Amino acid sequence: MKIYAQRARHHHHRLLSLLAHWRWWVALILIIIFGTSFFLAGAYAHSKDFFALVVRPALAENVRIPFNYVQGLFSNPTHLSISLKHEDFQKLAYKRSEALERGILIAEDDDWVNATISQAGQAYKADIRLKGDWIDHLAGRKWSFRVKLDDGALMGMKRFSLHHPKARNFLYEWVYQQALRREDILSLRYTFVTVDVNGRYLGVYALEEHFSKELLESQSRREGPILRFNENLLWADRVASNLGSVNESPTGLQDPEASLVDAFRVNSLLSNPVLSRDFLLAQDLLNMYRRGERHLGEVFDVERLARFFALSKVLGAEHATQWHNLRFYYNPITSLLEPIGFDGDAGKNIGDVAMPELFPETEFQEAYLGALEEFSESSYMDQLLADIAPELARERRRLYRSYPYMHFTEDVFYENQRTLRAALNPAQGIRAHLVELGRDEVALDIGTTQYLPVRVLGLQIGDELLKPYGKDINMPGRKEGALPEFKRLRFLLPLSLRGDKAVLDGAHVLYGVLGTSVTREAGILPWIGVSDPERSNPAIRAATIRAFSFLSIDNSLKEVTVRPGVWAVERDLVIPAGYSFIVAAGAELNLARQAMILSYGPVRFLGTEAMPVVVRSHDGGGQGMVVMRAREESLLRYARFEGLAPPMRDGWELTGAVTFYESPVTIERSYFAENSAGDDMLNIVRSTFSITDSVFNKALSDAFDGDFVTGTISGTSFLRSGGDAIDVSGSVITVEGITIDGVGDKGVSIGEASEATLTDINITNALVGIASKDGSKVTARDLLISETTTGLAAYQKKLEYGPSSLSVMGLELKSVETPMFVETKSVVVVDGEKAPEQEEGWYEELYGEL
Repeated sequence: MKIYAQRARHHHHRLLSLLAHWRWWVALILIIIFGTSFFLAGAYAHSKDFFALVVRPALAENVRIPFNYVQGLFSNPTHLSISLKHEDFQKLAYKRSEALERGILIAEDDDWVNATISQAGQAYKADIRLKGDWIDHLAGRKWSFRVKLDDGALMGMKRFSLHHPKARNFLYEWVYQQALRREDILSLRYTFVTVDVNGRYLGVYALEEHFSKELLESQSRREGPILRFNENLLWADRVASNLGSVNESPTGLQDPEASLVDAFRVNSLLSNPVLSRDFLLAQDLLNMYRRGERHLGEVFDVERLARFFALSKVLGAEHATQWHNLRFYYNPITSLLEPIGFDGDAGKNIGDVAMPELFPETEFQEAYLGALEEFSESSYMDQLLADIAPELARERRRLYRSYPYMHFTEDVFYENQRTLRAALNPAQGIRAHLVELGRDEVALDIGTTQYLPVRVLGLQIGDELLKPYGKDINMPGRKEGALPEFKRLRFLLPLSLRGDKAVLDGAHVLYGVLGTSVTREAGILPWIGVSDPERSNPAIRAATIRAFSFLSIDNSLKEVTVRPGVWAVERDLVIPAGYSFIVAAGAELNLARQAMILSYGPVRFLGTEAMPVVVRSHDGGGQGMVVMRAREESLLRYARFEGLAPPMRDGWELTGAVTFYESPVTIERSYFAENSAGDDMLNIVRSTFSITDSVFNKALSDAFDGDFVTGTISGTSFLRSGGDAIDVSGSVITVEGITIDGVGDKGVSIGEASEATLTDINITNALVGIASKDGSKVTARDLLISETTTGLAAYQKKLEYGPSSLSVMGLELKSVETPMFVETKSVVVVDGEKAPEQEEGWYEELYGEL
């Protein structure tokens, strides 16, 4: 087998070499021959007047094959060589024969075999098995594989799939994944590579990332469980009942309601206390939603969920929205589920515009239709395709290497957009019937005539817009094959219109398709229609801000203000979205009995030097402050946070005593001290920030932790931190004029592909002064590091990242045991001189075996 593999590779590489030598001549000859032939054919075609019917489709599908093939020759895809022992290859072959016999591949735990995957001279030990549900994944020689690497990461991935490009409709799936990523919706890395197995060249494969923490971290998410609806019952039932591709089963085992909620690598999750806690909470939330015990917004990131479904619709990738293909990431910070795009089979013409049945709530429908309106504009598609054009051309050429006949057209996307625009802009959306014109009110029966839900905005009479009595003015779309369902809405007439029998002459109802921006008009039919008088009111949770006597609420300005004084907060203080939380100078909030402050709007702490704003917990049970997805910038000025712990609510646990998530913030002359629990005193995530002239004192672990942030820290002191003084990952920061005195770990830790500029930094009494790790780049000037174990360090801790660099101009070291550590491939340059690299082992020696 090895001799055969070596010979096959030799002949294959020799052939490629010969083709590369002659491909210019091949290209020129083919272009001349086909160009001349079709010039003559075109002339004849026009003369017979069948150009549009015959020649144009031929040009689109077939004429370009030789030109495409030449482009493929000039492409340079990544090449993977898979080596299997004979007995392992035979095990896969036997599994394939079983699947071909039953018509479905049923994956089992013992399907995996050992393999070696080589790429660009690097060999990776791996486990590999067949993958795919239907046997089209196993046709011919081109079998589909699931791969998990034992060590290292290939193109940043440890787990991925290899399958025939047609399994995901060739290039369309790549476009779909790029479009999702562009919208900050979790997607899979997807590209096209060439593959040989045991020396047999199999041509171009699609490489698709599988579900792992590398997927999450590459898109600025913290590690968390990835959930799915387990589809084992579905496939087992299809095998047992011999129903093939039929989705309806007499057993009910193919229904989504019969499926189990589980997660990828669930055993690994359960062995980790944090991830186990997250998984148990996440699956519980999803199951409670399925049982109707939780609202949509309590379980899902509604905006991302809606935009995922909308983009899948526009790109003809609705296969990704079928229940057994849905994948959800549990975000441990928001305690919400985010969708992950998978197996879209994109590029299909949409057959209808029916609303997704899995999420019937108005909150989802409004967000979904609003996203459809945005995505269905031709300008959106123009910009998307322009943004990805260079990479699209590259991937197309790679596919042409094995599939020069592949036809990719952007027209299908624009056709889908036209279909959706027509649905979102109906000629008539509602029908309104007059039920009663009373002395002081008008009653109308209103029903939808088309498939999409609508929102009734009011009754327009002259210059008066009358709102209905009830708050439930959203109406479902008409069901296919059913008559409109009517609701009775009542409108109070103003005094100036009462008693006028002709008051409705020229009147009309204003409405819009739910979630969209266009206001439409409907006339009123002067006779009664069939109506359904039942009305439902959504459950409304009372705002907690009204439970606190020390708060002033201004609904016109959307402000909630804490008056000066010392106030006890013994239950959660929740500020709703759209309101600003303002704390006046001299106000002190004492959080007790595990109470916390949770604000969905910006906070403004307006203290002074003489009268700071104070948030503390005398009993040690106060669970800090969280600012979540505030649209506007927050301000903390002369604010003090003392003795706080992170929020812990039924499995939702944050790391920071004070947390800002997707909420920009400016912090000036503030003080953070002695958090009673948690990894971070201050945690800022996916936000911009500025910290000036502030103090962090006696942090239990890290003083400041920034994840995927952009910001500055200046004129600030970090004193006696149990962990790192400054710790950032996936971020871009500037630090200037700071003092760090006494840290249990690193003074400044820059990690996970971050970039940092440091100036005028004084670090005393640390384990490590400044660390650049995992693909980060640090530029520093004027550093003083004293009484520290290791001054500078550059290394790689996580395999999915690369080596790091640290460049310093003006470095002074005093009483430093090890001036610097530079791991192999990482770089440290001090005053223009490159420091020597060292062998591995420094990290273990300093921190102990992990």
